Amino acid sequence: MSLYPILLNLKEKEVLVIGLGKVGTRKTMGLLNTGCKLTVMGKNQEKLNMALSERKSRKSNLIENILPFIDFRKNDFEIGKDEDILRGKTLIFVCTSDKDLNEYIALKAKDLGILCLRADEGMDSDFINPSVIEKEKLIISISSSGNSPAYSRLVKEMLEDIVSGLDTDSIELMGRAREKIKKMNIKDNEKRELLKRLPFMNKEELKSYEDNCGNKG
Repeated sequence: MSLYPILLNLKEKEVLVIGLGKVGTRKTMGLLNTGCKLTVMGKNQEKLNMALSERKSRKSNLIENILPFIDFRKNDFEIGKDEDILRGKTLIFVCTSDKDLNEYIALKAKDLGILCLRADEGMDSDFINPSVIEKEKLIISISSSGNSPAYSRLVKEMLEDIVSGLDTDSIELMGRAREKIKKMNIKDNEKRELLKRLPFMNKEELKSYEDNCGNKG
């Protein structure tokens, strides 16, 4: 499988998860912070309810803001009855324990031109979920191209020690300073040099550019 790595902006996009066992619950929980319009479908939602309750106990405001944007369908997908739920989606995650059903839904998604992930057949999917490390605004994704998720997890564990020691608090400051620098009335080569220096600036210098670079140059 030849994969093209991207990070998707799913805000306001329609996303569907079918099957809410261990894998479907994990996919659902991973989508909560994306701002997507999420539909989850499956009769047995106990694992998802437990995961949501645990998240709510830790980040109550987050869950209260997200839940109104989740469409819960408490029934299993039925062939010949539920195909309409596929329409208009940007991504579909198929996570049922029925291999034939998963194949049927994936083929229907393909006919509709919708990107689909089959949890049971990663190599036949349109995309895969990489292992992810997140700290502040830093996102690192790791993939073995679907060959060995265990190897991806091993690499993730190795990198987590490095990332934990990084000072990522300034990333948002860098973003704001970057936008201001791009608008400065200076030569392009000077802008490029300033942008290259951003990761090496301390917070005071970053704030200085953010606050005052409109007056520079």
